Amino acid sequence: MINLKQHYPVSAIYDLVERLYFELKKHKEFYEKFFKGIKLEKLIQLQKETFAYLFGYTDKNPNINLYESHKHLNIKDEDWFEFVQILTKVLKDAKLPEDHIQHILEKVSSYKDEIIKKD
Repeated sequence: MINLKQHYPVSAIYDLVERLYFELKKHKEFYEKFFKGIKLEKLIQLQKETFAYLFGYTDKNPNINLYESHKHLNIKDEDWFEFVQILTKVLKDAKLPEDHIQHILEKVSSYKDEIIKKD
């Protein structure tokens, strides 16, 4: 298990979240489907807090019910796959080592079943 705190300050994780939303905006159809009309500043801040907790930078759990906060979006497997591709690009563009990328993707993917629409 990789401890990201040993390799990056929390500001680096926050930067990755900012980069992620910058990249998401480039995927117009995806962005409009899931983020149109959302106050991004608030979402980005919440995502930063979530990632800080997820990767052990803080013990403060944002206590987000992922199912409830995503169910109205009707996210499907293919949407999840596209999100993971975008996240992977952001991590590679940031020149993170492959094992760190895989660790982050595994950690984020562990929440997939709480986020995508159950058929």
